[in-house]
Amino acid sequence: MRFRMNGAGLRELTHLLLADLTLPTKRNQPVPPILQVCTTLRFYATGSFQSVCADVSKISQPTVSRIIWRVTDSIIQNVFPRVVQFPNNADIVRIQQEFYEISGFPGIVGVVDGTHVKILSPSEHEEVYVNRKLFHSINVQVVCDAKMFITNIVARHPGNAHDAKIWRKSALGEQFARGDRRGIILCDSGYPCLPYLMTPISHARNRGEERYNAALKHTRCIVENVINVWKRRFHSLHAELRVTPAKCCQIIAATAAIHNFAKARRMPDIFNDPLNHYQQPPHIPHEDAEGANMNGRLARQRLVEQFFNQ
Repeated sequence: MRFRMNGAGLRELTHLLLADLTLPTKRNQPVPPILQVCTTLRFYATGSFQSVCADVSKISQPTVSRIIWRVTDSIIQNVFPRVVQFPNNADIVRIQQEFYEISGFPGIVGVVDGTHVKILSPSEHEEVYVNRKLFHSINVQVVCDAKMFITNIVARHPGNAHDAKIWRKSALGEQFARGDRRGIILCDSGYPCLPYLMTPISHARNRGEERYNAALKHTRCIVENVINVWKRRFHSLHAELRVTPAKCCQIIAATAAIHNFAKARRMPDIFNDPLNHYQQPPHIPHEDAEGANMNGRLARQRLVEQFFNQ
């Protein structure tokens, strides 16, 4: 699928964006809304220069640029709020059951991880965008559910930001800290261990802790799969985004919305595109990640004793 969705999906998406894409003009041949959507999705899918997209669509590069940002803004305004939603308290039991069926880990309402989206070296504050692998990036926080839908995304932090800091400053992290959200978020050792944020045990001492680690690892793999599928669907996230950091963040949010839009309509994932794969900067495992507290470790130990020592 050249535009990462089928014809029915393209028509439905265009209909959702129609009000923003139908502009008053005195030109004899305005660009049809569906061509605007196709041009933008092709840009997301390939990571090509805008001039290449212009040649394919047979319109000028400046027009392609205006189209991409018009469609991207419209997706963020009209599609993102509909399809990227963290489960509310009424959905918690169902979400927890879906996660429990994966590997028997109780109470989970989401899994979180960070991923780096490579960007062109920015002209301002260039140094803060350099990550541990020494390339420029946006560090993106992704939370997903057991069905591989993205339920929360934070795309505004430069590459040198730590995952734990991004979580702490995110609206979702603040909601959990205040007690406004119930349940457990699974994460890796780059995050602090908190009563609602469960991390691996760095040195398992008994069979129960080994089983806990195995269940956490198996369940947490789903967010890595989501990121892989999302980036394979939109090669621009795997390559290098050649726009300003602010516009990179818009593209990241818009493609997350389209990922969920496509999954909700059971469109196939993209697995066969050749990619220039690069490794994500590795997480530094440590038991005392920023913000970890004793209550978190006690909650984790209770989980081990209650569910994994049997």
